[in-house]
Amino acid sequence: MDESTESFPGSRSGFDEIRRAVMSRLRDHGFRTTGGVARLLENGNSGVIEFQKSGRSTAEAKTFTINVGIALGALIARTTKKPISHCSVAECHAYLRLGELREPASDLWWTVTGNEIDHAVLADVLDRVERDALPLIRRAIGEGALASMWRAGESVGTNAGRRVQYLRWLDAEGA
Repeated sequence: MDESTESFPGSRSGFDEIRRAVMSRLRDHGFRTTGGVARLLENGNSGVIEFQKSGRSTAEAKTFTINVGIALGALIARTTKKPISHCSVAECHAYLRLGELREPASDLWWTVTGNEIDHAVLADVLDRVERDALPLIRRAIGEGALASMWRAGESVGTNAGRRVQYLRWLDAEGA
């Protein structure tokens, strides 16, 4: 073990410790957290940050990415039965991977081995969450903000077909 890793006794893995540290930081920013999911509820909308482990992870090596989503309160009843306060990224109206928020956009995954926390990975994850995900979420959950981005032709976190459908529904709701 070198100075960039720290070992944890017991059953907690380095991945678990990174997830806990990120969730703790997100609580400092006003998010509510449950396990690997953090939600910020404002203006009837929700910003979601969620850890996703790879199906190829093993007991020794956990590979993960972070997904970011925005759920609009005005659309939630049309797209899921869950309340907005319980939406996962998969149920959000806009969603993307954290790596897509920085140029060059990429499908970014990290790997953490054993019971050691890799401080370089933790620092990178926290930097990307705070510099990339939080500004997008804060901007997009503002009242009418995501719809305004969509109306301007940006397909932030969705494809053109869904964007058009969501805008039709929002227009029908008068939102």
